[in-house]
Amino acid sequence: MDETQMMHGMDWAGQNPTGWFITEKLDGARAFWDGARLWTRSGRQIPNSFGLPDGIALDGEIWAGRGQSWKSKAARFIAFDCPSAPGDWPQRIAAARSTGVPTVETCPCAGLDNLQAAFRTITAIGGEGLMLRRPRDGGYRPGRTATLLKVKHGCAP
Repeated sequence: MDETQMMHGMDWAGQNPTGWFITEKLDGARAFWDGARLWTRSGRQIPNSFGLPDGIALDGEIWAGRGQSWKSKAARFIAFDCPSAPGDWPQRIAAARSTGVPTVETCPCAGLDNLQAAFRTITAIGGEGLMLRRPRDGGYRPGRTATLLKVKHGCAP
C-alpha cells in the first residue's frame, strides 16, 4: 500500500462549488486502513491503535487537532472515505459513519459566498483549508481526481 492506491484531490481552480460537499482539510498524517492493516501515505505500516474495524477499508487522517502534532497521544483516526463501500461519496461516507469511526464533518455548499465564508471561518481558527467533494463522483478511484478539490491558501476563493 502506498499513495498511488489512494484517491487524491486537485487544487480548486475556481470551479462552481454549488452542490458539492465541504469538509475541513485536516492537517495531520494521511493514513489508509485496508481492513487489516494501517498504512501511511509513504507505504509504511503503523499499529492500529485506533480500534479500526476489520474488513472495511477507510481512507483518512491521523489528526490531533488544529496546530497539534499527529504524533501526540490525543491523535485519532478521522475517516473521510470508505473505499470498500459501493456508490458515490455520500453513500461511502455514510458507510464510514456506520462503523463508529469518527468521520469528517460535512455540509453542502450553497455557492461561492458559502465557500468563501467557510474558508475564512476554518482558517481563522487555525485550519489548513477545505476540501470540496462532488456528490456524484463515480466511486472511489486511486490517483488524482477532479471530483475532490483542495481549497487552501494559494488557491483560496
